Amino acid sequence: MGSKINVLNGWLCLQLLIWNDWKESLLYQLVESVQSPKATRFMKLLEEAKNKKIKLSPGFLEGMDPSVVESVPIRYLLTDYTHLQTLNKDLEPRVWTAREGELWIRLHRRKDEPGLFLSFVQLLFSMGCKVRETSVQTFSDYGDYDWFRVKTTRSALQIKRLLKVLKLEKASAPKIPFDSITLVDEDDNEAIISFRGKDRKGVLLSAASALYGNGLEVRWARVHTWGRQIDDVFCVLKTNDFVQKLQDIQLNFQADQLPSSLNFSSDQSLTELK
Repeated sequence: MGSKINVLNGWLCLQLLIWNDWKESLLYQLVESVQSPKATRFMKLLEEAKNKKIKLSPGFLEGMDPSVVESVPIRYLLTDYTHLQTLNKDLEPRVWTAREGELWIRLHRRKDEPGLFLSFVQLLFSMGCKVRETSVQTFSDYGDYDWFRVKTTRSALQIKRLLKVLKLEKASAPKIPFDSITLVDEDDNEAIISFRGKDRKGVLLSAASALYGNGLEVRWARVHTWGRQIDDVFCVLKTNDFVQKLQDIQLNFQADQLPSSLNFSSDQSLTELK
């Protein structure tokens, strides 16, 4: 054991002797990352959970989107986690006002099923909510647990009331072309697909409909909007004919694959698309 320690100490000393600008930059990036707001909020989540004697499961922590942890009050996340563990039913929708005209909406279903994400997006679309960001996660123990950041003219109270009376349904969706639809990564069981393009009304609904219509089940999703551009990233379960399904989606929803008559400008209204 002593020899191993001496070797390790010698290696560390050697690393200090050959210190260079690259290592200095790497250390700076590491410190900057640890001190970032997202990392700080994550540490605060762990601290508050410990103070409340709540033992967060590794699976739940791994599935939590940093943007949700950074933006949503920690007390809501801990309350949700407690209810997920103790209640054997769907959680009531949660609506939180981030700022005027912007809400975070959390939807949950204990039992995941094909097309559930599409139904959630359709529901928000029908209420006049424009999704700016989303964190979709399917937990084996807790079901489908999704957060959506939306822009809307409705108040949080109005949205809560609508969520109580409106039912989930898979209605027709607008067909909106994307600048690119690409396979980002894959393994034997799952694939990650990116939809990029201009930010238009109903664009997330169009992407979700494209996946569902081709029999691809969403496991998780991350949706981001920068100015007038969007990047919707979905992890889907692979099927035996996955390659063909991806090609069909590209053929029917990628702008450079569509007839020029369907390559409309971003100023066209949704009613013109239906």
